[in-house]
Amino acid sequence: MDGARSSRGESVTGTQERGAEERIGRPMSDSRPLSVELDWRGGLDPVRATRIGLQLLAVLDSAHRAGIVHGDISPARVLMRSDGEVVLSGFGHVGTEPSRQVTDPAYASPEQARGTGACAASDLWALGAVLFAMVEGRPPHRSRASPEETLRIIREEPAPSPPNAGPLVQVIHGLLRDDPRERLTAPVVRQALERILNEGEPVPIRAAPRLPWLRNTYEAWFPS
Repeated sequence: MDGARSSRGESVTGTQERGAEERIGRPMSDSRPLSVELDWRGGLDPVRATRIGLQLLAVLDSAHRAGIVHGDISPARVLMRSDGEVVLSGFGHVGTEPSRQVTDPAYASPEQARGTGACAASDLWALGAVLFAMVEGRPPHRSRASPEETLRIIREEPAPSPPNAGPLVQVIHGLLRDDPRERLTAPVVRQALERILNEGEPVPIRAAPRLPWLRNTYEAWFPS
């Protein structure tokens, strides 16, 4: 059984196949939210953020292939286990039709901020926002005035550049594109993150083409 498919109503680890089902439902007493670590540290180094991002991407890719959209990802949903495993919680209220409400508006995608609901690309936007928060210690957008003002900023303003992201800059920019059709796809993000870990340097990333017929052949043009 696919780990993500079996996890509705549960948390899902960053392990796609190996031991995923055994960890679902396991007590989480040895974990802490990423949000707590960011509050404490103020941010993580790009290499550690990359490792965490890869585990989150594995969970999302598995869920999306099973037809599941999370729609409410934030650092508070990302649980850090003492053994290094990353767990994405919040699938308990998630089905194939995710809620339009988000727990933390700062991690809502532009389309969610406009009230059109979430899709797989919305989860990838949230992954970009979490990567941003990991290296900067704050989300791309947040208003002190109100959640509504945060959503307005997300709707109307482009995401700022993360000055501390190092080799993650292009990945974050590619995930935080306003138009979901222009965001980096999961395979492209995975390739970029793996290259960062293997090479330790920024790598050029080609954004997905806007036109659907070009997007469908994008992976054929730039294979991993």
